[in-house]
Amino acid sequence: MINLRILIPVFLSSLLIQLNASEHEPSLFPAIDPATEVRLGRLQRDEALKKYYLSTNQMYIDTVNRIGRKIANTLSYERPDLIDHWGFTVVGTSDDDVNCFCLGGGQVMVSEGFLDRIEKANGGVIDEDMLASVLGHEMAHDVCRHILMGASTQGSMQWILN
Repeated sequence: MINLRILIPVFLSSLLIQLNASEHEPSLFPAIDPATEVRLGRLQRDEALKKYYLSTNQMYIDTVNRIGRKIANTLSYERPDLIDHWGFTVVGTSDDDVNCFCLGGGQVMVSEGFLDRIEKANGGVIDEDMLASVLGHEMAHDVCRHILMGASTQGSMQWILN
């Protein structure tokens, strides 16, 4: 079992570093309002659901939502525009993919394969500390608008690829 005295400070430090770095970057997206960002995230989620299927494991869904909401409440000072829009979707894949990822606009997807792995490694109980650290990492991408930065960079480089 992971020592909480080590894991929690490491998680909080990495989250603070991520959030602090975003304060010093100029806003690259002043034209994209938060409502548009939320709509884009939901569109990305809908697109991703063409590849994955929604989980029916209610224990996984409840655990991810409970922990995700706790983290979201602590991030409300940094991105108050997302507080009512965080969405956590547990998905399955045909190959038991171990993954967790952020889609932007408050949308985070967690694979059943990842939850299976952290449950099995913790003696049959989901390791909530591990889940919190991974969700926090993915949510920090959203707080720092990394998804939009990636889309912007990809779009601006498209002329080179054509």
